[in-house]
Amino acid sequence: MPSGMSILLDLIVAGLLVTVIVFAAILNRRLSVWRQERAEFERLIAEFNRAAVRAETGVERLKAASEQTGKTLQQAVTKGQSLRDDLSYLIERAEPLADRLTEGIRAARSMRRGDPVSESSIARNSNASTRETEEQDERARAKRELLRALAALR
Repeated sequence: MPSGMSILLDLIVAGLLVTVIVFAAILNRRLSVWRQERAEFERLIAEFNRAAVRAETGVERLKAASEQTGKTLQQAVTKGQSLRDDLSYLIERAEPLADRLTEGIRAARSMRRGDPVSESSIARNSNASTRETEEQDERARAKRELLRALAALR
């Protein structure tokens, strides 16, 4: 029986060897699939890194463009405020002149219709001629200042 026992042991060892070979083949296939997926995963990571670098570059460009736009906008606001101040000054200076012109027109219409003119309006009209010269000088000066301010803005 020793030879029967030897054959039985050889059969058991052969069966175990076949089982190990089958498991080794399955393991080899799974490892090769894992290697392929790993290479694909590494490729995806590399693509993601490139996309992240492009996005970062785009953000930097956008930031630089927004800063430049902000500076340009601030310059425009500053110029606009300067013009607003100049125009406010001119309006303040023009309002009394417009009021005087309106009074002069009313007085002239009253005189044309033959309405009695009060002494105060006559006095105003006589003072108006001297004031008119002064006002023309003032208007000319204000006009020159406005033209200088506008030229400076260009």
